[in-house]
Amino acid sequence: ANTATLDFAPLTGAVSGEVVFGGTACVDAPLAGVAGKIALIDRGACSISLKVDSAARGGAVGVLIGLVAPGDAVS
Repeated sequence: ANTATLDFAPLTGAVSGEVVFGGTACVDAPLAGVAGKIALIDRGACSISLKVDSAARGGAVGVLIGLVAPGDAVS
């Protein structure tokens, strides 16, 4: 129920790769160490669009948002 394809980051086919931890990814810069991998990013502190953009600019092939904070799941 908490899986979504977002308009700004659509899934267009199968994605596979090593999952690597990317912290909170609340930086306006390419996320380091995620090129060719799936970035696992902690929820919180900034918008999901900033997290995904940072990972994408770092070369990630996908992003998983870890629900590590209390409260409702992100939509």
